[in-house]
Amino acid sequence: MESKADHPCDAITGNFSDWIGLAERKKVAIIGGGVAGLAAARKLTQNRISDVLVLEAQDYLGGRVKTYREGSLLVEDGAGWISGGSANPLFSLAKRLGGMSSPIRKESYVSAI
Repeated sequence: MESKADHPCDAITGNFSDWIGLAERKKVAIIGGGVAGLAAARKLTQNRISDVLVLEAQDYLGGRVKTYREGSLLVEDGAGWISGGSANPLFSLAKRLGGMSSPIRKESYVSAI
């Protein structure tokens, strides 16, 4: 089985000095490219702090907010709930934009079994 590097770190072999040679020095590192991480990066850059790096483990940004696109078909996968309810600033934004819906009744779900 042939191996290929799927992530830049996968190609690094050797010792600590090899890793340090590829390191980037930043003033701020944000862990997570979800809504909170991206909002933090935006706030920092708005306040003239541009030496920022957002680290995300997935191959996309947005966290639970993810849209699959296949031609003209859009499928939302995630962000089906707002953690923290009304204490979360996104709650009032979703409500104001008409993005709130009534909870789905349990019996409305279709089982795949």
